[in-house]
Amino acid sequence: MSKEKDKEEQLSLEQTKAENQELYQQLTNKNEQYIFQLNGRLKELGYDPVAKEYVLNEMLHEIIEAQHSHIPAKKIYGTVMEQADNIVGKDYEVPE
Repeated sequence: MSKEKDKEEQLSLEQTKAENQELYQQLTNKNEQYIFQLNGRLKELGYDPVAKEYVLNEMLHEIIEAQHSHIPAKKIYGTVMEQADNIVGKDYEVPE
């Protein structure tokens, strides 16, 4: 892999992390707690930190959209344990 491609991937990861921080600020207290617990659970399970950023980014967009209809993350994804197991059990595509 070329250094240029590494830099593009890194930039994309950094952009995703920054966007996640912005999205996290928009969560309700209940949804914020859900993501916090999910993040901790994925860390305990040894889930790839890079893939986790992309998975959380996708989830944060869905959760914020659902918040407009007063639907909590738990109702969308189930319990933190269930969602962590779902994430770990699936192969999510990480942009290259």
